[in-house]
Amino acid sequence: MTSFVAKIGALSTLPRSQVLVAMIATHALARAPLAVLAAAMPYARADGLAASAGRPDSLIALTACVVAAVIALVALPAATVMTAAFVTAVTAASLAALAQQQIGGTDW
Repeated sequence: MTSFVAKIGALSTLPRSQVLVAMIATHALARAPLAVLAAAMPYARADGLAASAGRPDSLIALTACVVAAVIALVALPAATVMTAAFVTAVTAASLAALAQQQIGGTDW
């Protein structure tokens, strides 16, 4: 519930005309790190859901990042995309380190 309220609060600070494009760019940028982390990190459990889905190779992970960046650049100004991409990368790296420490890998 707290996450939902935080998202609504963040969206409410934007001008109404920018909400939809911000949601599109955010969704694209939020999905790209999943492919990178799945390609780079060990699985937390050999029999988990992530392991059964398979591991993408580096080219697929790079393609996911490029597609996300292009979608974000179409939706938002370049400076905003660069800031959002940086925040996304730092957040993903922090969560990856936490997942590695807590459960020994990824399970998403």
